[in-house]
Amino acid sequence: MTPEYASPEQLAGGSITTAADVYALGVLLYVLLSGEHPAGAALRSPAALMHAVVDGDPRRMSDVVAPGRLQRTLRGDLDTIVAKALKKNPQERYSSVAALADDISRYLARQPISARPDTLRYRAAKFVSRNKTAAVLASIRGHAPKARVVVVGYPEILPVDGPGCWPFRNWVSTL
Repeated sequence: MTPEYASPEQLAGGSITTAADVYALGVLLYVLLSGEHPAGAALRSPAALMHAVVDGDPRRMSDVVAPGRLQRTLRGDLDTIVAKALKKNPQERYSSVAALADDISRYLARQPISARPDTLRYRAAKFVSRNKTAAVLASIRGHAPKARVVVVGYPEILPVDGPGCWPFRNWVSTL
């Protein structure tokens, strides 16, 4: 066991499950992305490290780095993914390393992650970030007197209202 990457239950002498591996990967992600350990200055002594890991809560990664592009990148989904991996309660962490890897893959593909609440606003924002051209065209065309939406990947222009609008409704339901 490496104390710097040990989970709270490992340091407290509890049972060790895959949740301890998820926690260790969360620490590794925190260090790689922010350049600091979640325990911060508590790494100086073993007693302080144990107290910080078992009793303290790590600061969000975006609060640790200097303001700028890295902070904006870490804020949001990456903060949420790492925070879930670093939960004190093993049942609140990802259920497996594969679940953590899936959320990281979804983040890289700009898809909604499982660690965040599944709201329409969040899903729509993710959809727009993946399909900027279609979203811009839809918003521009949406201001026309007779609105029509251009959907990337469809050769035709789909009407927003009327008998031919069912493909548009199906497209919106996939948000």
